[in-house]
Amino acid sequence: PAKRARTTTRKDREEHHFWAVKACGHVYCRSCYENRRPTLKNGRTTNFGVAEKKLLCAVDECTSDVTNKTAWVGIFL
Repeated sequence: PAKRARTTTRKDREEHHFWAVKACGHVYCRSCYENRRPTLKNGRTTNFGVAEKKLLCAVDECTSDVTNKTAWVGIFL
């Protein structure tokens, strides 16, 4: 049997598809935002830098701390 497409709900439409770092303004997609921390379980690596238990913005030479969710702002399109 063919899978049916999931109906788009209001909540789905309201989700942030992009996120910006408040300190520097660099913008990332939702997937990069949600997976910014590497995990041992899935072995995934990220481009976000690590310095003393802090995650740094993935843009070259940017030192903005992106560890906490409060460092980010969601963008509606």
